Amino acid sequence: MLGPEQVNFAVRPTPIFLEGTVSIDITEDVARDLSLRDGQIVRAVVGMRGEELRLSIGNRELVIGNRDLATVIGEQLKTGDKIDLRVTNNSTLLQPLVSPSVASALATPGSRLMSLLFRPVQDSSLTQLFSPQSPFSSLQQIAEGENSRWLAQLIQSMARLSPEAVKRALIASGLFTEARIGRQLLAPMDLKQILKSILKAQPPQSIIARDLESAVDEIESRQVESLQAQQNRALSYSFVLPFNDANPVQIEFQRDSGGDDQADADWVINLHTDSLVLGELWLKTTLKSSLRLDMEMWAARSDVAKLARSGSGELHRQLEEFGLALGKMTVHHARRPLAGIGDAKPLRPGGVVDVIT
Repeated sequence: MLGPEQVNFAVRPTPIFLEGTVSIDITEDVARDLSLRDGQIVRAVVGMRGEELRLSIGNRELVIGNRDLATVIGEQLKTGDKIDLRVTNNSTLLQPLVSPSVASALATPGSRLMSLLFRPVQDSSLTQLFSPQSPFSSLQQIAEGENSRWLAQLIQSMARLSPEAVKRALIASGLFTEARIGRQLLAPMDLKQILKSILKAQPPQSIIARDLESAVDEIESRQVESLQAQQNRALSYSFVLPFNDANPVQIEFQRDSGGDDQADADWVINLHTDSLVLGELWLKTTLKSSLRLDMEMWAARSDVAKLARSGSGELHRQLEEFGLALGKMTVHHARRPLAGIGDAKPLRPGGVVDVIT
């Protein structure tokens, strides 16, 4: 699999389509109304009206007359999903995007990369694998020799968690291995390599083999997500932080393109865990360039939500010690909408969309 840095670097990103294989014709009036120009990249939202497939760009809805494109979109996307389109041919043609570096790999419908792009949304296999409730509650029980030693080094202690430990977990997540190899840099042992090594020693078609395969697929699917984000001049890193004294935590670091000045772009950190002590929790933190933090939390238990609200003052004080200011803090006694770590919410046809220049 490719690493996130080998090709131009959401909740779950939209699958990418083959650039140049299908396209959308638009009139000069529509192009002028949307202020389109050649080379521009626009983001469209998929919608349906009756039996008609439509793409919403800005304040315009485009009826898809290209049957090939309509078939591909209809099979792979649902209402509210987004795709990126490149403006060409004197602003009268929109082509679905794909990174040039992976175009050849995508050209074969049954390719490994295509299967990762269209991997169905599902519960985290990594979280299940490292959960104490898993039938294989300790991978070290089936890992042998060097695999067991490496795995022990990757599993953290919640009680001794530090920023440096989170950094090490990201580096060892498996997102960057191939990128480092491609640059002829040392590629230390990471989670994906360990899982693949353990997998080789398991009986084919066994339950643990299937679980390990799904976990590797999840890591490689996240690599592809990172590639797609970088293609849009954004960043996205998703990984799981396993613990030996707590349930694993899903983490997402995201940064939008930020337009011309990426220094002003917001960083978003999404967390999700099912704590044995506090129940299921979701946290979304937005870090502004002004060093202000906006936080939104969802707690499945009412007592935990109440506890979080009462502790906001102490949190404000602790953040100030690090030069950070707590802006808005919202706590919900509820599951996070869509019950997932991602922040994507389906949009209705005609909704406002981002335009990336």
